[in-house]
Amino acid sequence: MEDTAILKASDFLNEDEPLLSFMLGNIRNAIVNRANHIAGQYGFTLRQFLVVSYIDRHAGEVVTQKTLEDHMHLSNPTITVLIQNMMKKDLIHRVKVPEDGRKYQLLLTAKAKENCDQCCTAMLRDDELIYTGVTEEEKQQLLSILQKLESNLGYSSNPDA
Repeated sequence: MEDTAILKASDFLNEDEPLLSFMLGNIRNAIVNRANHIAGQYGFTLRQFLVVSYIDRHAGEVVTQKTLEDHMHLSNPTITVLIQNMMKKDLIHRVKVPEDGRKYQLLLTAKAKENCDQCCTAMLRDDELIYTGVTEEEKQQLLSILQKLESNLGYSSNPDA
């Protein structure tokens, strides 16, 4: 994985204090880049892996395009293109939902199932590396702070909130 230069707020601001939001953005970008690199080793993009993982974890449910739109907070056109590309790569296929012929259930192919668990394991290993030296208490404090920031922005990833 290539190291890329990371911009710092001080590169363009005349502030002595770090701009925390800018730092969060840099961290987010670095994590997404790492995750995309790992997913690529298993034939996925990060978004494709998230779709495969979601369908895998909800195997007993009917997962449709609308389900993904709602849970991934992505637009219909974005999900449509994502699904089309995944079908071309033989990662998913669609079958009509018997109770509603207008809907299609998304199912994983053998190829997607085969690579999903391995990719997930690699992602979890990388997550452990990212948090090296961070205690469980610090992780809980970080989680609490991030949930407050999400709330301030009118968004919540916590379904119980």
